[in-house]
Amino acid sequence: MHRQVMDSLLGLVPVWSVLRRLGLRWGATHDEMHRTLPGDHLLPHPMLETTHAISIAAPRSAVWPWLVQIGSTGLAGTPTALGRF
Repeated sequence: MHRQVMDSLLGLVPVWSVLRRLGLRWGATHDEMHRTLPGDHLLPHPMLETTHAISIAAPRSAVWPWLVQIGSTGLAGTPTALGRF
């Protein structure tokens, strides 16, 4: 019984490793993972780095107003603390 449990746990290690790697770089290209981003200087040696990205088939002029609207009201239209002032 003990041997079966150990074999099962050891079998999960490669799966966990792949899933963790995908989770840390969800949708990001190699270039996006390694480029310097705004704010990187605030924490020069982080313990954990994640970069998530998506591609949107629309011009920046159509996407930017939508992002600004979400940022000013919080998630799903709920006001943030700063948005109430």
